[in-house]
Amino acid sequence: MFASLLYAPVPGGFHAACRLKHVSPFDLYVCHRTELSTQSNQTCVTQDRESVSSLLDIFTDNIKFPGEHMKPTFKQASLAALMALAFSTPGAYAQSGSMASDHSAKSSAKSEVPAADQQMMKKLAQANIAEIATAELAQKKSQNEQVLKFAKQMIDDHTAAQKDLAKLAEDKHVALPKETDDKHKAALKKLDTKNGAEFDREYISMAAMADHQDAVKLVGKIASDAKDPDFKALGKKLLPTIENHLKMAKELKAS
Repeated sequence: MFASLLYAPVPGGFHAACRLKHVSPFDLYVCHRTELSTQSNQTCVTQDRESVSSLLDIFTDNIKFPGEHMKPTFKQASLAALMALAFSTPGAYAQSGSMASDHSAKSSAKSEVPAADQQMMKKLAQANIAEIATAELAQKKSQNEQVLKFAKQMIDDHTAAQKDLAKLAEDKHVALPKETDDKHKAALKKLDTKNGAEFDREYISMAAMADHQDAVKLVGKIASDAKDPDFKALGKKLLPTIENHLKMAKELKAS
């Protein structure tokens, strides 16, 4: 009966604040929150007997009993039942936690992906980020139609690759870097100082040729040596695309 009252709208509305006290035998983690569809109210069952009792006063004050003598009896029975439930089934409250709590627990879970695979995941993420950044710079600074076409292809393909990698990393509880490595940051900064034909030559030499030669090696190693089967499958999926990028880069350099 108390559970149904906990989630039911109360005439006039109410707000019960959760209060944390010093640890005592009654310090329990039994805080429920619910947002009513028509109101912005919250209900909380808090960590100590005093706060739970105060909340029950709010409920009982808004309930009509056949006889006034039933009010204290109902309150005592509900309080006893709630505290007993909290001691006997603490896991039930954890399971009813918010989506944010579930996500936090998921994020903090330890990854079972081998350390070597995790390192390759992070390197691949940094390579994708670098390719996207240099290609975006090329789209801003280059006037060469072939360079612009190549840059667009790099943005599309490496964005898709990064999306697949990010999904896999999330499922495997592996934290990926949000930025590229210092080497690529320095190269990007240097590239940004170039203009015109000089920019095109530097972009083709650095991002198109050198970086994709490294990328072919990295993705090839993932496809052949990765221990995690899903990561290995991703490597095999990406390898033909990266090899084609290198082929396109060679043709671009020769043109």
